[in-house]
Amino acid sequence: MEILKKDILENEESPCYGKVWVHISDNASSLDGIVDSQEHITVDKNANLGGVGGFTRGIIETQKRAKHGYTHVLLMDDDATISSAAVEANYLLLAYLKPEYFGYTVGGKLLVLGAPFVQFEVGAQWNEGRIVALKNNRDIRLIEEVLDSEREDETVEYQGWWYCCIPLQEIDPDNLPLPIFIHRDDVEYGLRVGRERFIFMNRICIWHEAFAGKMPGPLDYYDIRNHAITNAIHCPQYTKEDFKRFVSKWVWGNIGKYRYKYVDYNIKAVEDFCKGIDWLLDTDAFALHQELFAMNYKAKPVSEWVGFEGITEEQLELREKGFKNPGAFGRAFHKATANGFFFPIKSRKIVISEPYGNVHILYRRPRTIVVDNYGNGVYLERDRKQFWECKRKLEAALKLIDEKYDAAAKSYRERYQELVSREFWEKYLGL
Repeated sequence: MEILKKDILENEESPCYGKVWVHISDNASSLDGIVDSQEHITVDKNANLGGVGGFTRGIIETQKRAKHGYTHVLLMDDDATISSAAVEANYLLLAYLKPEYFGYTVGGKLLVLGAPFVQFEVGAQWNEGRIVALKNNRDIRLIEEVLDSEREDETVEYQGWWYCCIPLQEIDPDNLPLPIFIHRDDVEYGLRVGRERFIFMNRICIWHEAFAGKMPGPLDYYDIRNHAITNAIHCPQYTKEDFKRFVSKWVWGNIGKYRYKYVDYNIKAVEDFCKGIDWLLDTDAFALHQELFAMNYKAKPVSEWVGFEGITEEQLELREKGFKNPGAFGRAFHKATANGFFFPIKSRKIVISEPYGNVHILYRRPRTIVVDNYGNGVYLERDRKQFWECKRKLEAALKLIDEKYDAAAKSYRERYQELVSREFWEKYLGL
């Protein structure tokens, strides 16, 4: 807010002066005395209903101010690092748009905060859940990469809400986002409202922490449940067999990494989706999130792991650096043997791994400490009883998909409008 106030809101020389109003959704009721409402900034306490709850509150409040001349709502994550120059460039771009592009969404390019010259994404493709981040991993210190980033040679299906500028004319009062808390909420809304009409431009960008830097935790629930909901609505050709393959791959990945509590997340996601849309309509999303949070592993600061069975600080920092992925035959063999589960262990030495690390580093290695980018570590080890229990849970989930998927998917596809109306959201948010 200090950046925006200094460069735009209180700067008469800015092209955006007098043209920007900022809405902050205080989901956690934690901003009193830190950021308060003022002339061009409104802070509203909001029900803690995830990112989508905050963004939808912002959309509704912006719609109320359309009569004052506001034309677009710019959704921005609270943990992104912004540049006021991007907002100014965005405004100028909109000011010069040809009429045929008035309905297009302007997206901000995503750069990596820890390596600010690395471009992570310029829009993305959903591809039934096989997500493709476009123009990924580009070094924008190179002029050829900067120029290539301007090419509009790939279809963009959605834009992340770290920076997503949507025309108000595209948001009907009864066409608001789905209340699915976090993850895939921006995907579903981008597919529904964006309709492959996106504009990107160098200079319009933000910086964000690498997504692979922390343990997934409850996201292992949302990423499966919301994947199924999004495909049910937008990809009717996506079948229960497709979903079974998706869930199986996810569960076996967690089994191979000894993340047995994450398997519980995966199975619960399947069970909840299979209950259909009535379950979502009646669910207290915040209470559910608290329940999921309580299911997670308890991490300890990395410093407390130094010296544990000889582990050094250097090992905790290096993590998987230097590990070489096995070849195609090796990967297939590891998969066929449940990552060496059916063979004697090779070594009891603890492997230091990463939150979204390589499962093959644990082949016939029964213990690991997963270290994230925030200085936390979780100890996990292979457990034969848990292995067979997780396998049984997966088989039960696959059977449930056979029985319930089609009906559940149909309920979301035919009735999702009940969850996106202004009337629903005002009641949901307690407005």
